[in-house]
Amino acid sequence: ALRFNGDGAEAVVADDGRGFDASGDRGNNEAGLRLGLLGMKERAALFGGNVTIESGPDRGTAVLIQVPADR
Repeated sequence: ALRFNGDGAEAVVADDGRGFDASGDRGNNEAGLRLGLLGMKERAALFGGNVTIESGPDRGTAVLIQVPADR
């Protein structure tokens, strides 16, 4: 889902897949997963935004990206 409001934009991408341990950045790169998430966070930060990841083994994943209207 993608939403716009006076404060900026918010995107939510979720699935009910196998999930992963999203707690902390442990420096490991499970099949490029950590690098991909780091890239999303870096790109959002360029616009003053942030990325929140909620996931766990066998419970799917939700990625919330928030970007303000002005920097």
